[in-house]
Amino acid sequence: MKKTVVTFVRRFTAVLLILASLTMLGFEYYVGRWNTGVVNYLLLACFALWGISPYGVFLLLGFVLRDSPAPSLICSIGAIVAVVLGMWVFYDGIFVHLDAQNALLFLFVPMYQWAWATVIAIISWSLVLASRIRTP
Repeated sequence: MKKTVVTFVRRFTAVLLILASLTMLGFEYYVGRWNTGVVNYLLLACFALWGISPYGVFLLLGFVLRDSPAPSLICSIGAIVAVVLGMWVFYDGIFVHLDAQNALLFLFVPMYQWAWATVIAIISWSLVLASRIRTP
């Protein structure tokens, strides 16, 4: 596989993860903007960190795997899947299907993204370890 394609996909994924993090912060501010007070803003900050943490893990994983083309590509594809599905669920829950339980999205969607990031990390690291065993 050409290194330029992998580099392009990695950079595209990094930009997408940064934009998804900013969008996530915007969603959380949109939903929690009516609450005022120091405690509510601290709670909003905690949920913001929880919401963008899976994207940070994907960024970190992409940075660590930058020298391995196949695991880096798998990490990028996994990050794109997590971003697209996560943003779709948030958009659907916040703007399309309004419900009182939609606030639970901010708790459970990042949890599922963490689980997905763990699966992608295990697959990527197993490919890295397998390539190290094969090379003399």
